[in-house]
Amino acid sequence: MKISVVMPVFNTKANYLHESVLNIFTQTYPIHEIIIVNDGSTLDETLIELDRMRNLPLVRVIDQENKNMAHATNTGIQNMTGDWCAFCSSDDRWFLNKIEEQTKFIESNPGIKVVYCDWEFINNEGFSLRAYREPEFKNRFKAGKHIIRAYFGNWSGMMIHKSVFDDIGLFNENYPTRGDYEFNIRILIKYMMYRVPKILLQYRIHPDQVTSSKDLGTRSFEAKKYCEMARDLAIKHFGDDEDRKQFPLGRKI
Repeated sequence: MKISVVMPVFNTKANYLHESVLNIFTQTYPIHEIIIVNDGSTLDETLIELDRMRNLPLVRVIDQENKNMAHATNTGIQNMTGDWCAFCSSDDRWFLNKIEEQTKFIESNPGIKVVYCDWEFINNEGFSLRAYREPEFKNRFKAGKHIIRAYFGNWSGMMIHKSVFDDIGLFNENYPTRGDYEFNIRILIKYMMYRVPKILLQYRIHPDQVTSSKDLGTRSFEAKKYCEMARDLAIKHFGDDEDRKQFPLGRKI
């Protein structure tokens, strides 16, 4: 299996970015390539760290004007040469056996196209806070019913076969936020998402996250708007009368 890692970057602190890439390099299963998409970063420490990575083996740094994470992610997917895509946020960390455990699971279950895993929260210093066990489903209809009310499948913990992108398309660039939620719904319309029941990812909580910024109120409103738009898609495919009553389609936020 040729694993391409796609990592969008926008003004990530140098130490977070360094740790994320280091944990990819030291995986117990060999990585085919690491595609880092610089989405118009302006922070000096980010740019310096990216310059250090340009000459590393397996790493390709692609620079683009600042657009959004969906566009940067799509740039990475479009440039990958592997047959599987593994996403990693530039401030998250993988456990060193993350790819090995997921590839074992895939090889033991032929035909699987999408996997996700359990994960844990870490703080800005990298210390573990608490574990998070993802839900697991018997079929994609039950998963689709669940995702109407609760997102699952942490973006940094997923691996997706390239044929899925060929079939359902890339991330919706009209979504400046909650694009991963909308994308997971589109996956479930055609493909089952399979849980690898092991904690393989560390999701970092820190003050520099978008949801922690000083314009939180505006961004929260925007996030809610796009969450509702994505939920409409889930209800159309997986919802029933109760869902439509609780979440009327096309309502204004």
